[in-house]
Amino acid sequence: MRRYLLGMLAAISVLAPALAQQPKAERTLFGSRLGPAIVALESPTVRQDIKLSDAQADKLKPILEALEDAKKKVGDGRGGDFQRLSPEQKQARRAEFRKKLDELNEQAVAVLADDQRVRVRQIQIWIRRDGHYSPMRSARS
Repeated sequence: MRRYLLGMLAAISVLAPALAQQPKAERTLFGSRLGPAIVALESPTVRQDIKLSDAQADKLKPILEALEDAKKKVGDGRGGDFQRLSPEQKQARRAEFRKKLDELNEQAVAVLADDQRVRVRQIQIWIRRDGHYSPMRSARS
């Protein structure tokens, strides 16, 4: 389970620079942006917690794969060329990624039922507040 949580935190840390530059139109928690729900949905632990049906998982899989492709296209990961780009090129890639992230987030959220959306938002708040998510702790809350 630690591996899943570390993977989720790693994904958040990779997306943090891109997300930090987005406008603050989305709801915030104590003045800080929660980010798109799709970031939390990348975690198998979160998907298990919200009890995705098989049909929902099948619909979500290509969306998450498209997100991985978009991350690779930015070139900010291991072996990427992001650091060698000019500031204008970096900004253009981040803008393109944010646009794709917003599009994929809308698709992912549309797959979820209302109670699942609420649960994902709760998980995002816990991650934002504590820096991590533990299904055991959230069950006691």
